[in-house]
Amino acid sequence: MKRVSLYIPAFIILAGLFSSCEKVIEFEGEALEQKIVLYSVLNPDSLIDVYISYSHPIFDPEFSYHQIVDADVRLFRDDSFIDTLTYRPPATVKDYVPSSV
Repeated sequence: MKRVSLYIPAFIILAGLFSSCEKVIEFEGEALEQKIVLYSVLNPDSLIDVYISYSHPIFDPEFSYHQIVDADVRLFRDDSFIDTLTYRPPATVKDYVPSSV
């Protein structure tokens, strides 16, 4: 009997932990304008990957990717120009790559 009395509170606590309540809270702020987002991956042993797009609202239920394909991307190191990156269509993995490739 003592064992059963230990299992009942443990079961109630576990049931309370695994159940949840959910309440949708609508965003009441003003809509923000889109910003330009630059995402880049720099690895010493591979090509430079640069992805440029517009931001999207976090509360927007429908995600749509707005890629910028006509950007002028220039690569600098310590204020000295290195290379201009050119756009490659999405058929390849990388979007903007160095011109020398």
